[in-house]
Amino acid sequence: MALSATRDATFTAQDIIEGAFSICFRKAENQSLSATQLERGRVKLQNMLRSWAATQIFLWLWEEQEITTVDGTNSYTLDPRTLETRFAFRRTSGNDDIPINLLERQDYLRLPSKSAEGVPHSIFIDRKRTSVDASLYPTPDGVYSIFVSSKRQILDVAAVTDETEMPPEWQECLEYQLALRMAPDLKAKIAPEDRQFAMELFHAMTGQDRGGSIYMRPSRRRRR
Repeated sequence: MALSATRDATFTAQDIIEGAFSICFRKAENQSLSATQLERGRVKLQNMLRSWAATQIFLWLWEEQEITTVDGTNSYTLDPRTLETRFAFRRTSGNDDIPINLLERQDYLRLPSKSAEGVPHSIFIDRKRTSVDASLYPTPDGVYSIFVSSKRQILDVAAVTDETEMPPEWQECLEYQLALRMAPDLKAKIAPEDRQFAMELFHAMTGQDRGGSIYMRPSRRRRR
């Protein structure tokens, strides 16, 4: 028997929503959802992913943003989708990475002579509602390459036909978690064993994004 040779199967928002409705026992396997039901599910899914991106690890959302400094300029703009930053460094012409201090707001405000120039050794990230600003200290006295390790917002699910930015192994977890969120509005009662399974899936998947020991346990058959 031949193997599929596929490792990264994709799924759309509609796939997740239909799976969640099945868990809520609100639709039969051969029954299609209405446009209104799909749209309500899409909004719930979008809100769930946004809150998860802000509070969970999600390693695939971490990326490096580069700042190319300008002589005499200490303020720069990062991607407005930046949620948080982990560390920063300056890359030399010899490709050596020199760590840069991440400053808290109060520490940056206490710095004297912010206009003094030199080689930047500290950075303050100011995340606002519609923008994210980066202030270097001291003010660069030349051209430097500064890299900021940052976590960005997850891409929106603007239509039910859109694919989510979640890896394929998250599909089952998404369906069960979305079912929990949709059930009150649908006046659906989630079976206790499905509710427990939803939480087990969630903890197992979020655990993949953290360092530590890897362990295996018997899988549980999914209930539909």
